Amino acid sequence: MLLEADSGVTLAGLKIDDIQGDFIDLNAPNSGFTGTSHALNTNVSVTDSTFKNAGYHGVTVEAADGVLFSGDTFSNIGVDAMDFEYDIYSTAWKNGKPTEAAEDNVTITNDTWNSFGDDWFASIQPQLPGVDEENVVLSDNTVNSANPLLQVKGSALNHGLTITGNTATKPARSTSGGSITKPYVGSTMTISHVDEVNIENNVFPVYDGTANYYPNHPYLAALAATDLSALDLQDNNFEGALGILNPSSSGNTAMTACGNLYGVNGKRSDGAC
Repeated sequence: MLLEADSGVTLAGLKIDDIQGDFIDLNAPNSGFTGTSHALNTNVSVTDSTFKNAGYHGVTVEAADGVLFSGDTFSNIGVDAMDFEYDIYSTAWKNGKPTEAAEDNVTITNDTWNSFGDDWFASIQPQLPGVDEENVVLSDNTVNSANPLLQVKGSALNHGLTITGNTATKPARSTSGGSITKPYVGSTMTISHVDEVNIENNVFPVYDGTANYYPNHPYLAALAATDLSALDLQDNNFEGALGILNPSSSGNTAMTACGNLYGVNGKRSDGAC
């Protein structure tokens, strides 16, 4: 389902199966559909719906301001469960407001994500000067797939990323691969260039081997953080992680990390808050 420069769209109780591309695509305006409009999609909600079998992404958000996904179930997704990437251009600004490319004020809450191919949430946008991404909330979701969790990388300084109350039922893998024999070869989440990041009260187990292959052998960090300001990393359970922050993390300011569990069976802690 493709939306371009649409406003006030409410989708509820959908049942969509067997899609070659994305289940839902909030895309940049295309002159073939919207004339000369460069407006973002605004005030869009998708609730209490089920989606099964997508050949590409589950949800794509490239041009939106004001989006809600709630109470939905997404299953069997070819690549990233959520793709927040405008791949070519940067945000265009008109009268101080973003047009054409932005991912602002998006809430993904109480959704279930079953079996996807790559990252749960991907936002990798290196183009200059960058894509505006503000106030993205991932809360109280259930993740049923043994895959990397998040990659957020951009040239612009994004603002407001909240990841709270989510539960993964399977151990997360590294965003960058690497051998289990090498400590801190990767992390389940990589986030850079974001102001005000809150990662709290999540249950995100981390892959640390199997009964037949390096059992109970932590080797991944929960998070690799670069150039974040106001990072709040509290009261998460990262059972199976070698540590909370990857040693490669750098340039972070105003960071609080406490109350997090890690290690085999989550028996280690980085201290009380």
